[in-house]
Amino acid sequence: NPTSSTNFAVENWLWFPSQSNDNSIIVQKQSGSHGISEWISSSNAPTVLCGFTINSGAFSISVSSSIDKGVWNHVCCNWDRSDGIDQLNLFIGGNLIASSSRIKLSDLNINNADLTIFSGSSFSVNNSTFLPTAVVSGAIDELRIWHKNLSVSDIVSKNKRNIFQTPEMKLYFKFNEPEGTTKNIILDHSSNNLFGLFTTRSFNTGSIGSTPLVYEQSVCNPILFSN
Repeated sequence: NPTSSTNFAVENWLWFPSQSNDNSIIVQKQSGSHGISEWISSSNAPTVLCGFTINSGAFSISVSSSIDKGVWNHVCCNWDRSDGIDQLNLFIGGNLIASSSRIKLSDLNINNADLTIFSGSSFSVNNSTFLPTAVVSGAIDELRIWHKNLSVSDIVSKNKRNIFQTPEMKLYFKFNEPEGTTKNIILDHSSNNLFGLFTTRSFNTGSIGSTPLVYEQSVCNPILFSN
């Protein structure tokens, strides 16, 4: 939870099958009318609208863009608070695609809220209510959360390789836990020990193709438990 005008960024790789989809949450940390949400809206088209919304009581900012189904997309959203006014900037594949309006938001009251992936609750966006109606059918890789904004150079130089922790990195899920493990832990590689728990997951990735991290090195990704 970024406080005292701290900048913030979320980035991840996303893949959705070439089929119809419903309203779904990708990543969310929310408590009541305060929260951070990454989402996709229902679509029967070859593309899907992916967006980020910040809710702070009665006020919110939101930004979104269409991304292609059937391929991996790198998505990054900067929450820029550097001049005391809040704005979201959305990057797809390292390109700035869309920016939100600029308004002043209060700090979010979400310290005790869980961070959820592929599940979440309804929230307000653009004077309406976004209601998730299905669990995501798709895949996520390399979820990274920062207390800084990422430059274009930051994004394009590091989005296809593993990286190492820095003070600004607050969460890093590589999702490299091995198939067949009896453990339900998602390891946090940020050094902040914010380990996650999964309830269901699938290793059936044959239709997804190769990993988006083309420069991932196994020597930098030791498996810490095997069963």
